[in-house]
Amino acid sequence: MLRRRGLQPTPAVQIARGQAGEFALSAKINGVKAPMVIDTGATSVVLTWETAKAIGLPMLDRMYKEYPKGQAPEPLERLAGKIRDADGLRTVAKSSKRKCRRSAGERAHRTALIRAASVAALATPDGSTRRVADGIAFPNGMLVTPDSTLIVAETYANRLTAFDIAADGGLSNRRVWADLHDGFPDGICLDAENAVWYGDVPNKRCVRVREGGAVLQTIELDRGCFACALGGPEKRTLFMMAQEWNGPDGMFEEPRTGQVLMTQAPAPAAGWP
Repeated sequence: MLRRRGLQPTPAVQIARGQAGEFALSAKINGVKAPMVIDTGATSVVLTWETAKAIGLPMLDRMYKEYPKGQAPEPLERLAGKIRDADGLRTVAKSSKRKCRRSAGERAHRTALIRAASVAALATPDGSTRRVADGIAFPNGMLVTPDSTLIVAETYANRLTAFDIAADGGLSNRRVWADLHDGFPDGICLDAENAVWYGDVPNKRCVRVREGGAVLQTIELDRGCFACALGGPEKRTLFMMAQEWNGPDGMFEEPRTGQVLMTQAPAPAAGWP
């Protein structure tokens, strides 16, 4: 939904944040409908190759493929000069009050993940695969409960989503298992009290929640928590994989900061894995 913010020297619009965390816009440019994603710093737009070609933008290779380190998507102000008619759209106002500390390359990478990694697939022993769910906002950790429920961490939707698993592996009865609000769930694991632990990279913590979203315990860390698992002799040791996160462009840079941390958990492991 677009809403005018009054007459200003530079035209501006507001764009509501989508359920998957993206700022998407369906514009009409040069007479062509052009869906686009706008970064949260309001400096770049992300278009598909087909859309860019249809609206008549110059087909520069660097604008339509994965960007090398240090490069960013085409700045909006640069594109604006190449658009003859965009229904008055020239400048996009910042869409979020939250300060964005990510680099332009990481924001583009995040947008690509939201759009591409949106399905759950079933792989069978004979090597075949089939789609069993879609519209998932970057499915990350997954687990199966003893009663054959699949719980999926939807990182960019800030929630844990549950499905019933059928005998043939199909999924049904999709529902929100826990709304995590400002939590970004990564790897997850289940305990015998039917609570889920989830790692949270941007918030640098590992959190235990029950169905419905109530927080039972939070372990604060000094770096991002990517995964967690319950193990040890009595399955009561919580292991946490943690590392400083500097974005996809810096993930392989020195110094290496990965750690395996451990603490005692209030309940033993359950379910799979």
